[in-house]
Amino acid sequence: MKMLRWLLLALGSATLPTACSQQQSDAETDPPDPAVRVIARGAEYPDLTALAALLASKRVVFIGEVHDRYDHHLNQAAIIRQLQRQDPRLTIALEMFPQPSQPYLDAYVAGELDELAMLEKTRYFEAWGLDYRLYRPILRFAREQNIPLLALNVPRAIVRKVG
Repeated sequence: MKMLRWLLLALGSATLPTACSQQQSDAETDPPDPAVRVIARGAEYPDLTALAALLASKRVVFIGEVHDRYDHHLNQAAIIRQLQRQDPRLTIALEMFPQPSQPYLDAYVAGELDELAMLEKTRYFEAWGLDYRLYRPILRFAREQNIPLLALNVPRAIVRKVG
């Protein structure tokens, strides 16, 4: 069975391997503004649906961002929505959650934990620390659509030892 995965990468610059220049203030807006230019890896696509059609044929899709840019996270949410429409067998892999958080992400998606409990149990604010509202549209969409969330990061103690 084909499974798509979305991996959230830390880039630290505005150069994104996959990005669209959509300037929406609401991640729920659908469809995207037709005047928006959608660019990925140097190629321009007529709209986000066309880009998602190309991405849906890939097993793994990396969507980059600058961590504190809300517009980048809205772009990610829009791409995820389009991918999910084209193929609901989607998993969203997240850098900001260490692997021991996995049971709590599973419980959140299953509706067994509310958002606040998930944030507390995953120790989001200690492990990541960035404003959760940046990621909220993506995580809420995952819960609404029952899309698995995958905790990718290693515990901070290991990161410190390696550093």
